[in-house]
Amino acid sequence: MLPLQRWLPPDEAASYLRPYDAFRGTGARIGMDVDASVLAHGFSNSGAGLFSGGRVASLVLENDRGSTFVDGDLVVDGWLENPGGLVFVRGNLIAQTLFTSGYLIVLGDLRVRRLFGEDEPDGTYVFGDAHVESAVFSHNHLFDVWGTATLAEEVHDETHGRKAMRQRLVDWGVLSDPRVDSYLDEVQRGLRVLAEQWGPLTEDEAARRYTPKHG
Repeated sequence: MLPLQRWLPPDEAASYLRPYDAFRGTGARIGMDVDASVLAHGFSNSGAGLFSGGRVASLVLENDRGSTFVDGDLVVDGWLENPGGLVFVRGNLIAQTLFTSGYLIVLGDLRVRRLFGEDEPDGTYVFGDAHVESAVFSHNHLFDVWGTATLAEEVHDETHGRKAMRQRLVDWGVLSDPRVDSYLDEVQRGLRVLAEQWGPLTEDEAARRYTPKHG
């Protein structure tokens, strides 16, 4: 996990999020909003851990105690996973592959080659721009962007059907059989392998830094 700076009780976590206007608006892609109070309260009113951003090889965002606030850009040379967490990144999020089944909010830009989003209750929300080569959304995982969304390919099980969704995962090389009903573990492992095959980010990609937009 990333280095922990300190733990924020719910009132301090709410104050940390309050300056960001995007929490008071809706996304440009599908018109969703983001509930800052969910992030601030964490699990059972536990608050949030404030973690340092930075560049890492690969990462699982695991924090059973409460929400995860990443203070700054998060640059991941390989695979990144958010297995059901409540995550706010105060900066850009850049990775080769992203597997998320929780609540993921990115203040800056999201840049990934493969994005797999699972489950409906929460979703993935980008206050900046999103640049994704190929995305698959399972069980109505919600994805909204406040800036410009550039998804070269997108398959959503609610729109294209579960057969088409699983076939795209086969095309990615992260699923062996498009007929299987239980595929999450294999997809998670497959995205790790894929990211490791690609190797680290280019230095130009890794050097991108979050710049607030005004006006």
